[in-house]
Amino acid sequence: KGRSYYFVGGDMTMDEETWEPIVVYNGAGSVSLTEEMLYNHYFPMDMISSVEEAASIYSQMGYGLFTVAAYRVTNANDIATIAAKIEEGVQNEFWMCCVPTRVVLVQAGNYLIAMYGQDAVEYFLNVTLDTIDGAKVLIDNPISR
Repeated sequence: KGRSYYFVGGDMTMDEETWEPIVVYNGAGSVSLTEEMLYNHYFPMDMISSVEEAASIYSQMGYGLFTVAAYRVTNANDIATIAAKIEEGVQNEFWMCCVPTRVVLVQAGNYLIAMYGQDAVEYFLNVTLDTIDGAKVLIDNPISR
């Protein structure tokens, strides 16, 4: 109630006709909106070729309040490695404000669902486990500081 969220997802191919933005990270070259989203959600950039599709929802007040991202991964055998690297990124972030209290990663087939934040994580996790057959928690840890 009274919360606002941003959404990223859908057709995120980089094309001049779609007018999707490109971003330059420290002169490393242009990346697509998909890559920007993955970077901002702690996806391991060395495994970016493993992602077929991705989408996210995050609080407009800050990633640390609530963020969830879903990734369709080409090879389900990569999911545990990707999940561990995402958790490492969240745990190692230097949070200035809106510090998350929990990080959770869930696998459902070839999908990895990453969520971190404060109170909303519990609700979203319960809904995820109740509505997606076969979903299982891979990682559920407090944010250590």
